[in-house]
Amino acid sequence: MIVLSEDRNREDNYRSDPHHPGRRTRTIWNRTRMLANNVYVYESSLGESRVVKRVSRKDSRLTDSYASELDVLRQVSNDVELQEKQLFVHFHGWFSSSEHVCLMMEYCRFGDISKCYPDPLSEVEARRICEKLLDGLVVLHGLGITHRDIKPQNVLVVQKNPIRVKIADFGISKRALEGQTELRTQIGTQGYMAPEILGLVDEAKLDSTYSSAVDIWSLGCLLYYLLTKETPFSEYEALRDYAKGYTEFPDGPLIEKGVGSSARAFIKALLAPAPESRPEASADLMADWVVGHDTGPTDTALMPAESPRETQDAKVDSVPRSPVEPQEDTTSPIASDVEEEDEMDFYSYELWHIVKSTKTKTGSAERLIPILDQGANPSILHDGSNALHLAAEHGSPEWVEILLTYAASVKITTRPRSETALHLATCQGDLDLFLRKLRSLYDYGVNLDAQNLDGDTALHLAIARLGSVDSIRALLDAGASTERKGREGRTPLLYAIHLRREDKAGVLLDGGAAVDYADENGRTPLHLAIAKKRIRPALIRRIIDAGPDINQPDRDGRTPLFDAVKLDRPRVAKLLLEHGADRELGIRRVRYGWDRS
Repeated sequence: MIVLSEDRNREDNYRSDPHHPGRRTRTIWNRTRMLANNVYVYESSLGESRVVKRVSRKDSRLTDSYASELDVLRQVSNDVELQEKQLFVHFHGWFSSSEHVCLMMEYCRFGDISKCYPDPLSEVEARRICEKLLDGLVVLHGLGITHRDIKPQNVLVVQKNPIRVKIADFGISKRALEGQTELRTQIGTQGYMAPEILGLVDEAKLDSTYSSAVDIWSLGCLLYYLLTKETPFSEYEALRDYAKGYTEFPDGPLIEKGVGSSARAFIKALLAPAPESRPEASADLMADWVVGHDTGPTDTALMPAESPRETQDAKVDSVPRSPVEPQEDTTSPIASDVEEEDEMDFYSYELWHIVKSTKTKTGSAERLIPILDQGANPSILHDGSNALHLAAEHGSPEWVEILLTYAASVKITTRPRSETALHLATCQGDLDLFLRKLRSLYDYGVNLDAQNLDGDTALHLAIARLGSVDSIRALLDAGASTERKGREGRTPLLYAIHLRREDKAGVLLDGGAAVDYADENGRTPLHLAIAKKRIRPALIRRIIDAGPDINQPDRDGRTPLFDAVKLDRPRVAKLLLEHGADRELGIRRVRYGWDRS
């Protein structure tokens, strides 16, 4: 990032590309407004936004605080899995000027949760938020990081329906060094600070230290606030009396808002005065909160520490779902996360319309670049697709390259089909066009294994739509997986055999495609190849040579030998027997099949 002026920066990105040495993209960022003291929103000519937090080099106290935040942000960026990174506000990097050090962060347009939702939330909404925050704390605590300032202002909303939030502001977080698990500085926000931070613990145990249990306390206060719009202990005296055992848990406001006994017991457990009595952040902690319990007085028998965990139907699995085997979240009727379409400005619509209405294998840059230079955003969705999707589907490779150079996102998918630009690049059926688009999209980080609404990857679609095996080789060389299951549970190899694309199945075998995967009916590549009479014995031999279980039955109990005899393929049956097929099993199953027919 190059500082051009007080409120204007330039970002130059260089990408490694043997075909285009020195390729770069250039983006100008302009400061548009101030969010807080030394915190600003910057917008690019493409309509993207970032938050820049600025700290003076002259203030050593602030410099130390931001150095701590930078340390935590780096660790989160480097040490957590891709799915887990969605739990935290994204860190874009840092840059410096003569007087300041600046941190560049993701901009969340809905703001923090207190501003986005001024009224009390429902239990379902609060529970969803709690689930995501707990997932984030599991990651942080696993890295030895204590946030120390969980509060509404540090929970940012990135999507409203359904609610999706991210944890922000690591300015006062602490990372425990190896062998060090204690924190000592008194820091946090009034109304959300745990009693041990303020010294309100058993004097016999008073040693000025505390642990990541402070985050659990703050989470309890946050949930209380979301459900009632007030904190449980707004005054020091109230917190002191509760911590000393002089007063009971203040569940009156929760009852007034109709919060169920299960939720109240859950929050009470998080707000246990003794740190060691609070539950640790874990994936299964949410099982103790069952939406819909009665709203009568809290039953202490429902406290999480004593719950028998018999309500498994309400348990929320925090592990990211596999796109191959989607599962429904039975906690609430809220749909899965989706991106909302932004309003389209004039120039962005003009760009979209030009690409939409022009179906060409060659395209002049002169039509696109002037409107892109006016600030058109190639990533905004309109009628379910954006300019990059349209160019990939029926435009020229040159247009795809131009849009990518102007920061078109390869991550955004169409609605409702969930197709990436790479999926759509298979539509023209032209090998040369596909290979050129693949090269550009790959250079800009497209997910080769993304799956559309049917579960198909680009490899599945190339098998069906593109005639040449070179498209399959290109995807495999780029690193596409041969193990993702698409429609009816078929891997690319199963799909190629199902469609009788024998040459493509051969290329997949050359690329190491596994032969032991089965589809939804338990049919392996060997089953399908035998069932398709146009598949020659040579390919069947290759599948056998790859080492599958030659006697593996499908869900109807039929072995490959059964199919070979049943379908009158004696050469294949002989081949199976020569490679160890169970003769008795096969004959018995064949006779059983004949008897039934």
